[in-house]
Amino acid sequence: MLSSDSVSGCIDLLLIQNRRSQKSKRKKERTQMNKFATIAGLAIAATAMTASADVLLNVDLSVVDQVTFTATAGLSSADASGTDNIGVLLEDFFSAPTAAGIFISGTGDLAAAGNSSDATPGLFNGSGNTGLNFWSWTVDTSTDFVTGAVAFTGSATWDVSAAQYADMLAGNTSGNIGAFADTDDDISVVIGQWNVVPAPGAFALLGLGGIAACRRNRA
Repeated sequence: MLSSDSVSGCIDLLLIQNRRSQKSKRKKERTQMNKFATIAGLAIAATAMTASADVLLNVDLSVVDQVTFTATAGLSSADASGTDNIGVLLEDFFSAPTAAGIFISGTGDLAAAGNSSDATPGLFNGSGNTGLNFWSWTVDTSTDFVTGAVAFTGSATWDVSAAQYADMLAGNTSGNIGAFADTDDDISVVIGQWNVVPAPGAFALLGLGGIAACRRNRA
């Protein structure tokens, strides 16, 4: 039969073990919470960086069956090195994965700011992707985007089919530009933003304004 001292000692040991277990559990919980906080902080920082990134390319869809990219004076938000054989991706340009894809050449002098234009700008979309790829802008062997430096210069225009144009009008109005990537599954560095100007919804208003002006002129 255990003495009172033995029973007391056992109780003390159990209490110590219980406190150690609770302390270890709380430590694990704090560690897990710190991990979540770190991940959340990184996500917020990434979102803030993306939100503050400059618009580098304006996209004009105001001409039927045509798309024009025009460079802004926007500065690259990150360093990235690659080639125009891959080019940059206007992420989530289409609101849904495309069925047929795009592979066309255009006209103009749009190029990365550090490159000379070869006047053969290419536009590509792999079927089943939502991104729109701008590529083939120079004969230079490499392209470098530098943080805080102007990213693009010039402009380029492509003629597209009626179906492709309709998909573009139904697409998104802004998004990230990733370098260097040509399909959605490529890993890229976000260097800035693209933006549709005017927004597709404004095209109808512009058309109505033109009709009204014509009626006023006739009157």
